[in-house]
Order: sequence, then C-alpha cells, then structure tokens
Amino acid sequence: MREAVGNSMLVIAMNRAGGCLGQQNSAGIPGAFVIAFVAIAMAGLVAGTRLANKIDQRTLKRVFAVLLVLIASFQIWQSRSLL
Repeated sequence: MREAVGNSMLVIAMNRAGGCLGQQNSAGIPGAFVIAFVAIAMAGLVAGTRLANKIDQRTLKRVFAVLLVLIASFQIWQSRSLL
C-alpha cells in the first residue's frame, strides 16, 4: 500500500507539473510561484512519507480513500458550470 500511495502522489505531481507547464505561456505563471509550489510539495512529500511509515496500513488505506473522494468532489464542484 505504501508503494501505491507513493506512486499515486508521483502521478498527481506529474499531472500538476504538466498542467502548470502547459499553462505557462497562456497564463503567465510567475517563476517564483512555481518554485514555491515545488518546495511546498517536496516538504509535503517528506512529511507524508514519514507519517505513512508510522500509520497502520488499514488506517492509511482509509485516509487515502477519503482524500481521493475529497479531491474528486472538489474537481466535480469546480467543473459544475461545464455540466
């Protein structure tokens, strides 16, 4: 399970990085913002890794499932005007 969480976080990070890079030309995202975003993401990765090593597997699965549902719900809420 720990590997699955790590892999999922890597895929999410790559997805977001691709989105940021794709919008760079049209949205003009400041470089300082991107650097701050990456630094915060890396700190979260380190903290999450340490926390995952201390949490029971069953609890980790439940927390991960709830997090995925929350993220999906937020994305649906953001795209409500498209529905």
